[in-house]
Amino acid sequence: MNLGLSRYTPHAAADVLSNRYGDCRDKHTLFAALLQAVGIPAAPALISSVYRVDPSFASPSLFDHVTTAIPRSSSFLFLDTTPEVAPLGLLRANLRGRQPLVMPPGAPAKLVVIPADPPFRQYETVHFESTIDSEGTLDAKIHLEERGDTKVLWRSDYRATPQNRWKELTGDIAAGMGYGGTISDTSAAQPEDTGQAFCLAFSYHRKDYLDWKENRIVLPVPWTFFLTDLTDEQRSPKQCCHSAPLLTSPLKLP
Repeated sequence: MNLGLSRYTPHAAADVLSNRYGDCRDKHTLFAALLQAVGIPAAPALISSVYRVDPSFASPSLFDHVTTAIPRSSSFLFLDTTPEVAPLGLLRANLRGRQPLVMPPGAPAKLVVIPADPPFRQYETVHFESTIDSEGTLDAKIHLEERGDTKVLWRSDYRATPQNRWKELTGDIAAGMGYGGTISDTSAAQPEDTGQAFCLAFSYHRKDYLDWKENRIVLPVPWTFFLTDLTDEQRSPKQCCHSAPLLTSPLKLP
């Protein structure tokens, strides 16, 4: 979301539905209209994904995204329609812990705080069954199950890819995880089924996997894992008895 009159003003809900396209403001407008049709009130919530908001200095240029705020008791349930396949209530990590400007219809706008923690426990599991023959050829069946931030992008990728090309997409994902062989028997959960964990499975075949010359075996496990970005509070200096470096980039496993 950028500044300017046309950039502030969303398209009408009927136009967004007809065009089958919209930015964050347009998607909120359509979503709010659908909620209103079933008696659920909703309000736009302007949010900055980059900067901390200073309540004493009003500056609309800080806001670069729009989410949807649904009143719930004394707080709000925040939903983001932009990812389209995020689990209910899960905002991207760079939006959690921030101060959106909620603008209820017929009431003054106000700054509130989004909880820093996700609405459910996040986890990722990898099940790996493999065999290696005397020639050093590896055959494996890999099953990944994840619920949380990291696989929202995977859901988006599978949703945007025709199903007859999911094998190719799975191969790209496997290659990005360090599996340099060939894959087959791929299967993936329906990306729209956001109430369940996202599951991805495939068979993996790789010749000359073992390094016989160096007498070395590298275990066939995912070669990277990621830590989420730190919040503003976590980035701020804190006094303690000792300190250690914080890891914010992918780690390579031996």
